Amino acid sequence: MGYFVGIDLHGDNNYIGILDEEDRKVFKRRNRNDINEIKRVLEPYKKK
Repeated sequence: MGYFVGIDLHGDNNYIGILDEEDRKVFKRRNRNDINEIKRVLEPYKKK
């Protein structure tokens, strides 16, 4: 299964939205602009 990821980057935060192949929202959240947090959020959706 594949995912489509969008990241809206702001000065001190970002918003990540993830859709599955059938355009269903599987994740949406505002996050701090911290690379480790972003990597942690995206890790479960990484292609294996």
